[in-house]
Amino acid sequence: MIYLAITIDTECDKGPQWLTQKPFKFDAVVRAIPEILQPLFERHNLKPTYLLSPEVILDHCSSDILGNLEGKVELGTHLHAEYVEPCPNWDTPATLDFQSQYSPEIERQKLENLTHLFRQTFGYSPRSFRAGRFGISQFTLSILNKLGYRIDSSVTPYLDWRSLSTQSVNFLGAPDQPYFPDLYDYRKEGTMQILEVPVTVLNYFWCRFPKAMLRRLNPLNRYQSFFMGKVIKASSYRSWFRPTYNDGDGMMSLADFLIQRKANDAPVVLNMMFHNVEFWPGTSPYAATEAKVKEYVSRIEQVVTYLLSKHEIRSVGLSELYEVYFSSRLKKYR
Repeated sequence: MIYLAITIDTECDKGPQWLTQKPFKFDAVVRAIPEILQPLFERHNLKPTYLLSPEVILDHCSSDILGNLEGKVELGTHLHAEYVEPCPNWDTPATLDFQSQYSPEIERQKLENLTHLFRQTFGYSPRSFRAGRFGISQFTLSILNKLGYRIDSSVTPYLDWRSLSTQSVNFLGAPDQPYFPDLYDYRKEGTMQILEVPVTVLNYFWCRFPKAMLRRLNPLNRYQSFFMGKVIKASSYRSWFRPTYNDGDGMMSLADFLIQRKANDAPVVLNMMFHNVEFWPGTSPYAATEAKVKEYVSRIEQVVTYLLSKHEIRSVGLSELYEVYFSSRLKKYR
């Protein structure tokens, strides 16, 4: 079976440089979702997962609109840590923090407060999560597991974000299909109870190498960095299942590659990721005009129509994937 997850980091309006609009605005929630995104999904009978940043949950109009979509969507959480206690920074011009930059105790408190805010607003506990800027720490998955989450979707395979943070946010060597992670290394398969559902991004060069080898690479080493960046130009082989980073043909080719590669009975998950602000003019660097928004919508239409015509596809919310992989895990150890 092929599973299609559409996962949307849902935030307040930004601008051309990812700067937060002040005072806070939510056009990309209260207008983009009901006017553009939901009609698109409902035309194709798709179930998206909206992962909500704290400021969106706190905005009554936004939370009302999202809450009224119950049954058609899944709602989860998305941590931009500047916007939740302890030590919030509501005046920050942009949400640049990685939660891995915080101490384990501060990170735990922020995740607890975000989860409590969601539960208080919507009346049930969230089951799916993605870190802002993909910036998980070595403690994140354990904290999420204790808070009752079933799914994390912060891993971007074949990518390393360490140059953007004072802490390591390194996904080199992580699987590109869902897995139960190792307690001590979120890039390895292990025995944790939370399921990692990576964003669908592939590097056609790196995917040919053993994952254990990739986990040994150190992009901060200047010689390795030079070799990866200047000699083999590894980033040029990268392909995202994301409409603002790839056109329809590129996403279709990526989907075909992953589907053709799978073992006979193994499921395949295509996890399309983007932000709500990428689908409203002027609220992100990607969509300055209405024409650009229409282009991104057209890319999604193209790839979804292609997949539905060629394969048996099941559209799912993120947390629905837990039972699929938990059942497979039980069979494996019987």
